[in-house]
Amino acid sequence: MSFIICVCGINFSIMVGDSRMVAFNKSFNDFYPVDEDIQKVLKINENISIGFAGDPKPTKAALHKLSYYETETLSLGQVKKILLENIKLQPVNKLGTKLIISGKNKYGKMLMYVIDSTKDYKVEMYEPNNQTPAFSCIGSDSQKVQPILNKYILNTFPWNNLNQLEQLMIKCIQEISKIDNSVNDRIQEAVIL
Repeated sequence: MSFIICVCGINFSIMVGDSRMVAFNKSFNDFYPVDEDIQKVLKINENISIGFAGDPKPTKAALHKLSYYETETLSLGQVKKILLENIKLQPVNKLGTKLIISGKNKYGKMLMYVIDSTKDYKVEMYEPNNQTPAFSCIGSDSQKVQPILNKYILNTFPWNNLNQLEQLMIKCIQEISKIDNSVNDRIQEAVIL
């Protein structure tokens, strides 16, 4: 599967994920690694990052559509619209595909969107406020990893600085990789300030 974490504050967005891609057998009850270095956290431009988990083919096809645009000039809303329109056109396996899109909108406000094919591509928007950042994760079984998320992210707020938060997010994924074989400890990250 994968595991991607995004924390979005009023003046930052940090997204961290692993880099393992797995393939499932025909009955989807077992998997095996096929790539240890797939890029699943991407910085689209200075204002926008995305992360994906699940079936990578629909997301890669939708990301390819972004290459037809001058990505440096795209807004957060435009990236969300292009990816959503194009990902819906792609066949998706039983695993589904999930995206986090985070960054500054055209007004300079930080936002985060989550798109999940298993929820009929419903877009969930998360907006930080002055007291609490927005937080989301996609990938691994959430019940299994919730204690780890609590330990490294949720129970450590407020953080001393963004470097501390980034290191906690990395440690979180490294620990998840020890209990979930679909996640590795090769970390990718994107920071938007």
